[in-house]
Amino acid sequence: MENLLDRVNSFEISPSALVASGRGVHAYYFLDSAWDVRAQEQRRRATGLLKRLATALDADPAVADLGRVMRLPGTFNFKPLRDDPPGDPLACRLLTLDAERRYRPEDLESVLPQLREPTTARPHGVRRRDPFLSAVLSANSMANVARKLGLDVGGGGRPAILCPFHADQHTKSLTLYEDHGHCFGCGWHGDAIALVRDLKEVGFAEALAQLSAWAQLPPPRTVGRGWKTWGVSR
Repeated sequence: MENLLDRVNSFEISPSALVASGRGVHAYYFLDSAWDVRAQEQRRRATGLLKRLATALDADPAVADLGRVMRLPGTFNFKPLRDDPPGDPLACRLLTLDAERRYRPEDLESVLPQLREPTTARPHGVRRRDPFLSAVLSANSMANVARKLGLDVGGGGRPAILCPFHADQHTKSLTLYEDHGHCFGCGWHGDAIALVRDLKEVGFAEALAQLSAWAQLPPPRTVGRGWKTWGVSR
């Protein structure tokens, strides 16, 4: 808990309240007035602010879920830490409170880091309709590509890993499906080509060549506006 408190206390803006959740610390930043988030634009802004706050504090990105219910002081936390056996419930308690310390959304936005914008992948259906791209993607599952890129994947049919595209190193928020991945923290979403592009910071052609090599397919070459290799053409 000391490390968590150090991160919060060293942040440029002090929290209005701190709650020991039993397994961690919840930092609250009270607003100076109610924020109406019924409009899509305001929901997007509020979600973005929470994502940036979680990144700045290296916190759980799930707090960006506007419908999330936080643990209240006076209740008990029955949830064990990941991979730990169940234990006794831990009390949630109020650590500090300054009800007069309030902020406008723009006060927080002015000091929070901007999030890295991930590559917007072409829809999977579009890529799947290209025979060569379909062959490359079919030969490279997301889990295998993540392993080759040095990410700690582990086992299981649908593994969740630490997302390399935002700062949180505690919550496995990037779920790897067979043909794509999605991070429920920062919102990164893409297939194997997008994963290689974003993680290695290379272009589409370089990412495709890398995946072709891993799949032991001949390297791609362009023919007009399509791709052609080893008898597979558009």
